Amino acid sequence: MYMRIYGNVNLVLDWDKNFSLISIKSESKKECDSNVEYMGLASKGLIRQIFANSNKMQYFYVYSYFSEKEQYSLILNTEKRFRLFLSLLKVQQVGPKLACQIASTFEDFKQFADVVAKNNVKELTKVPGLGNKKASLIIWHFSREQGKELLELVKDQGGLGVDAEKYAGLLNALVALGLSRSKAKLLITQKQKELADLLGKNKDADIGQQLKIVLN
Repeated sequence: MYMRIYGNVNLVLDWDKNFSLISIKSESKKECDSNVEYMGLASKGLIRQIFANSNKMQYFYVYSYFSEKEQYSLILNTEKRFRLFLSLLKVQQVGPKLACQIASTFEDFKQFADVVAKNNVKELTKVPGLGNKKASLIIWHFSREQGKELLELVKDQGGLGVDAEKYAGLLNALVALGLSRSKAKLLITQKQKELADLLGKNKDADIGQQLKIVLN
């Protein structure tokens, strides 16, 4: 599942050679709601840019990954990068962390599309941890299977329309129905595309409509 939050950087800690653990303190737009702190991993390539705006409120995009072996959240700082990240997740052999690294390296879809169009493997391997073989696979994938989608991403400047308040409301509603929080998060993750489509068409879609999608 992914969500958009509005806040600023509260804490940055070293995590490993490619990522830092950061804390985002969100600011609710509703007076009755309390602020929430989100923890996630951000590519070290983005930290300098994030620090440049660390005293300013801004939007962040948080993607939560769950599996039997591990669970973590990844954070990106612009919608264009986040949409590229979501597109990269469709490529075989590209996991969330690598997709995050690639999306963090490129400013937007157009920069990435130029690399694909020029078959510029060398430029793509500047991404930490990405070798020639997998870089070639990614370029092949976007030049063939997802070529049309990438062109649409370059042209399309529309919004994702997914935010933390809607996610939290849906999660709480599922828990109120008797589901555990882990099960509720898993169900939301499995239906993230359908939910994004619903909220993209109708930002005011109520909890009942969202529950119908998740529980279908």
